[in-house]
Amino acid sequence: MAFAGAMDLLTMSIPNRISLALVAAFFVIAIVIGMPANTIMTHVAAGLLMLAVGIALFAVGGFGGGDAKLLAAGALWIGLDGLLTYVICVTVFGGILALGIVAYRQIPVDMYPIPDWARRLHAQGTGIPYGIAIAASAMAMVNKPPVEKTVEVTVDSSDVLVARTDIGLGQITNESQFRWQSWPKETIGAGYITRNGRPEAIKQLATSIARAPIMAGEPITEQKLVRAGQGGILAAILPAGMRAISTRIKEETAVGNLILPNDRVDVILIRRMRTRSGEDYASDLLFSNVRVLAIGQQIETKEGRKTADGHATTATLELTARQAEMLALANSMGEISLSLRSISDLDHEAGPMAGMDPGTRESTAIRVLRYGNPSRTYGVN
Repeated sequence: MAFAGAMDLLTMSIPNRISLALVAAFFVIAIVIGMPANTIMTHVAAGLLMLAVGIALFAVGGFGGGDAKLLAAGALWIGLDGLLTYVICVTVFGGILALGIVAYRQIPVDMYPIPDWARRLHAQGTGIPYGIAIAASAMAMVNKPPVEKTVEVTVDSSDVLVARTDIGLGQITNESQFRWQSWPKETIGAGYITRNGRPEAIKQLATSIARAPIMAGEPITEQKLVRAGQGGILAAILPAGMRAISTRIKEETAVGNLILPNDRVDVILIRRMRTRSGEDYASDLLFSNVRVLAIGQQIETKEGRKTADGHATTATLELTARQAEMLALANSMGEISLSLRSISDLDHEAGPMAGMDPGTRESTAIRVLRYGNPSRTYGVN
């Protein structure tokens, strides 16, 4: 566009190749950026409309042929949305340009050494280079930042109870931690609490216990909270059918206090056994894939903490009723060690799996007779 305006100023003509290059460049860029076909058609319509206007002005002597084609090429880039502004800009810039050139032609310049193009522009009857106004208007429109439009859409909604702030696992709630939020009706889940259904829900759920962490803005459901009087914090987070039981731990039997709540561990029993040659030690895998409910009094990993309480002496595990009985027996038989499982091996759906029953006299160890003397070896799975 700038080149076309310069050519019109210097030569009082605009070569056809410039307008054709602008048209071709528009279609290439439109395809590259993936402009929708209907949008391309609106731009083409704008270009054709301005071509018709330019031809009409050319017919009455108001425009040159090059001006008409450049006007249409600029409209092709701008489209129908900005076409009216484009026409206004061309009109205003063209009027200012015409007034300036008319005033310039009233100045005697014959005595001054001016360039040929300035002398040509000064000559009466040579016309006005409206290509300058067209080029300036098109560049101003194409380079302007896009206008953001805010469209308000009214949807059918209802008030849903959500958390005002983050609520931690086992935290006792209060009324200030809940609020009503407008929610599209088509996305309201079956378990969501609505103001229409339970207008007093905020008061009713105050002093409840969070069964799981709840993020700010997250909808509240009955399954995420335990009402006051329905059990303590640990009972609230314990799944149906499972039991919580604690076992003694120390740094060397709990991976250096690096086990945290919600980690998965294997439970190993180390016990002494009497043999004909005296006493011996045996290790038995009691359970695998066991969820750790708490380390000491800590039931949730605090933000920024990478280790459990170093003074904790117990680990509370999630087991079935029968497995809890087996662990209680194993605690009286020997020392319990916890083996931390890799996060890539976690299977939250499977739950704890039983290994060796400590109530039996057999062990997973293999007895070997070497030169008539019994000894032990252990298999590794």
